[in-house]
Amino acid sequence: GIHKETMKGIASGVCGGHRFGQSIVLSGGYENDVDDGCTFEYTGEGGNDFLGSKLQTGDQRLKGGNLALANCKMHAVPVRVVRRLKSNELRYDGLYKVVAYAEELVDSSNPQGSKVFKFSMERIAGQPALSEERSVGFVGRAQKSRHHGPDDTALVPRHASAEDREYAAWKSEHQRQLLRQAKRAGVKHERIGDKEYRKLYTEQRAGGGS
Repeated sequence: GIHKETMKGIASGVCGGHRFGQSIVLSGGYENDVDDGCTFEYTGEGGNDFLGSKLQTGDQRLKGGNLALANCKMHAVPVRVVRRLKSNELRYDGLYKVVAYAEELVDSSNPQGSKVFKFSMERIAGQPALSEERSVGFVGRAQKSRHHGPDDTALVPRHASAEDREYAAWKSEHQRQLLRQAKRAGVKHERIGDKEYRKLYTEQRAGGGS
């Protein structure tokens, strides 16, 4: 089939000693995911009580499917994308590349809250045109919140800007560097909130650093 996993949204396999993402399914499992067709944000796996409260009850880890997608970014390996439609049918929508990924708080106002991995995906050019129908869960709930305010007035659609993509790529690389440094030093990696990352990124850009 087009997606070998029955419960997980990320299907992966091992090649050359590394685990890579083979396919992902968009089904609206996470409320804050954004699907604009040729680009979308995808939340990784783990820590969500899908069969119960539907809430994020723990941190996601960079392992399993999350590590597989991170490896796709590092080694420029494309991923098949499948969307689950309102009819519950699965539709293959082509190959996408992982543009960037980062660890983020589910609720930015709660520094002690759960953390998830967000993957920025972009459709590879030169493929057949994409259907307008989006995944179940994104249509209505996500598009309503992105395009309309509480009084139904139109808002600007949420598209990732070039600067946002640059920041996400910088952040993921910076996190990997910190993890490597902590591992070499034999100490626990201290997590940094997104607000601190943004401040550091702005300071480094102003100073001409990377």
